[in-house]
Amino acid sequence: MVPLSGADADQWWLRRAAEGGLDLHVLTPTNMDPARPRGKDAKPIRHSLIRYDGTAAVTDPTVLTRALLTGIGRAKPYGAGLLSLAPAATT
Repeated sequence: MVPLSGADADQWWLRRAAEGGLDLHVLTPTNMDPARPRGKDAKPIRHSLIRYDGTAAVTDPTVLTRALLTGIGRAKPYGAGLLSLAPAATT
């Protein structure tokens, strides 16, 4: 399996965000160090990580709650696929 990067990774997140009850307005990707399993019997794999910051509107609170509780993507055991939300700043 080849990790996604660039526009392909952005499109993946846009799709997953929509499936998770969000309508993205601003999308700012930041490449992170890869996650690697550790331990004597760990498999020799690594997960590419990208952190997305931005703004979005909640389109389905029930679906978003599920995504917040369960995460998204395949690398959840390594701390990836976790969602953090904060209220929008008001001016």
